[in-house]
Amino acid sequence: MAPVSYTAAPNLASQQKLKVAVVGGGVIGVCSALALQQEFPTAEVTIFSEKWSPQTTGDVSAGFIYPYAVGEQTPPCLLKRTLADTVQFYERLIRNPESGKFGLSLLTMYDLSKEATMAVPSLPELYDVRPMEGAEVAKMFPGYRSGVVATTYIAEPTLLLPFLMGKFEGAGGRLVTRKITALGQLTGDHDLVVNCSGLGARYLADVQDLSVEAVRGQVVRVRAPWIRHAVMAGPSYILPNRDCVILGGTKELANYNLSPDPATAELILRDCAQVVPSLLAAEKIGDFVGLRPYRPSLRIEADARNRKVIHNYGHGGSGVTLCWGSALEVVKLAKKALGGKGMKSKL
Repeated sequence: MAPVSYTAAPNLASQQKLKVAVVGGGVIGVCSALALQQEFPTAEVTIFSEKWSPQTTGDVSAGFIYPYAVGEQTPPCLLKRTLADTVQFYERLIRNPESGKFGLSLLTMYDLSKEATMAVPSLPELYDVRPMEGAEVAKMFPGYRSGVVATTYIAEPTLLLPFLMGKFEGAGGRLVTRKITALGQLTGDHDLVVNCSGLGARYLADVQDLSVEAVRGQVVRVRAPWIRHAVMAGPSYILPNRDCVILGGTKELANYNLSPDPATAELILRDCAQVVPSLLAAEKIGDFVGLRPYRPSLRIEADARNRKVIHNYGHGGSGVTLCWGSALEVVKLAKKALGGKGMKSKL
C-alpha cells in the first residue's frame, strides 16, 4: 500500500517518552490518536474503548461528508476550520491508489426542496456547490421545485475505520478494550487524556455532561447498484456506499432506543421511493439504528479543572465530516497543555 500523508505540514518530533490516552474507539477517537501519534512520533498512544468497528455509531452511517445535525451554537469559525481540514485530509487520502478499498470516493449530491427557492449553503470547502435551475429539478426529480447540487466525499466508516486503526497500530499505537467510567482512571498514568467518548460523556463520572443527548438515526440498507448519486429531500436521504445504498432517516432527539422500528423502516422506504422510484425494486438488506452524540455546541477544549484532559466530542451526525479537523484542534491544545514537553526544538 502506498504511504498516506495525514497532515500537510512537517511535524514536531518527540524526544521524551510521553504517555497519551484517548477514550473512544470511534472515528473521532481514532483520528485524534493518529494525529497525536504523528505530532509526537515516539509517544506511547493508547486508545481505550468498550466497542470497536463495526460496533461504533459511525458504522451505521454512510460516511457522507456534509455538515449534519451539528449543534447550532458551534462557533462558525470552528465549524468551517474543522470541515476544511477534514476535506483536505480526504483530498490527500484519495490519492492513495487503494482508496477505494477503504471506502473513499467522490460523489455528486442533490439537495432538494418543494419550495420555490432554496438557499445555497456557504460551503466553499466542498466542490461545485451551486443552485439548480427550476427546469433542471423538474426533469430530474418531478415533484420538487428547487435544489442545490454539490460534489463531496463518501468515506464509509465500516471500511475507513479499520484502515485508520491499522495505520495507528502499525505505527506502534495500542488498542485496549476497556470500559472507562471516569477519566481519572487514566490521568494518573498518562501525561495527557483525550476524551472522545461521544455520547459517553454523559456517563463519565468526572464529566457528566448532560448537554450531550442522543439523536436517534434509523436507516435501511438496500442493494441498488444502479444508484450512483446522493439525494437529500427533507428528512429523506439516499446515499450510495460501495456494496449497498443507505436510505434514511430519522433525527429523534433524546431517543435512546437501539431497536429498529418496522413502521419507521416502511416509512423510510416509501418516502425514498417517492424521490427515486426505482428503489421499489431494491433488495432490502436490513434495518439499523445509531445514536448520534448531539450537543448544542461541539466541544473541543482543554478541561478547566484538569490540565491533563482535552475534550473532543458532541459532533452530532458529522463525526466523519469533521473528524480530522477536530483531531488537529486536539493537537494544538495538546502542544499548549504539554508546554513543549518532549518536543524537539525547531532550531
